[in-house]
Amino acid sequence: MEKQGWVDEINGWELTQAYPQINKELVDRIQIDSSLLEYDYDAIFVLAGGINGDGLVHPWVERRLYASYLFYKNKRTKIVCLGGGSYHIPAICNKDGFIIHESTACAEYLINLGIDSKDVYKEWSSYDTIANGYFGFTNHIIPMGLKRILIITSDFHMDRSKEIFEWINGLCNNLVVIKYYRVTDEGLDDELINIRITREQQSLNNLKIHILPKIDTLQKLHKWFYEEHKAYCSNAHTIRETLVDEKTKKTY
Repeated sequence: MEKQGWVDEINGWELTQAYPQINKELVDRIQIDSSLLEYDYDAIFVLAGGINGDGLVHPWVERRLYASYLFYKNKRTKIVCLGGGSYHIPAICNKDGFIIHESTACAEYLINLGIDSKDVYKEWSSYDTIANGYFGFTNHIIPMGLKRILIITSDFHMDRSKEIFEWINGLCNNLVVIKYYRVTDEGLDDELINIRITREQQSLNNLKIHILPKIDTLQKLHKWFYEEHKAYCSNAHTIRETLVDEKTKKTY
């Protein structure tokens, strides 16, 4: 009898079925901050940032991944890819109809660079940056007992990411020491990057004004996350959300 199911045979599940190629022009611009190499990290966390219709990462995400690869070569530690998708756009599927999670595309890129698959962990529940932080802590940092981590994301995305991870770390009694590495936006599509810079600032302001002041415990975060967060609450249809335009969708 032919074997069936993902335990015995992958059969199309969780494959991008695309072939990630390194864009040298993109990654050659990366300059590793030597001061960050002074530390030993328990893990490197890379924030995903969208995939195209073929299931391949966007250029700004490629830079994040390649930077993690350069740190990995120096530190040889786990790399955790954070990201499932985005609630602003439909899910991208492979030819067999299975969803391609952003962290899967990220993991395949890293493995294609030669990183041992056992050193690459995935998280595919998060659909925005707050969820990156929430699931980063609950799925990996807390269970793994991590004490020092490096977070990598794009320059346009870093301020809000740092605010979120520092906030959740505080809710967890500063469980982990966090260092941050900003990947340059230089040479990318200026229009798309400027769109994201504007949205990131708006989201950061909203976070500081409407969310952080009322959530000062992990229990309150959990309650808010599953009762009010538009991607995770059960009554999301009652929450007003401004639809993003087609150009903005290209940034997710």
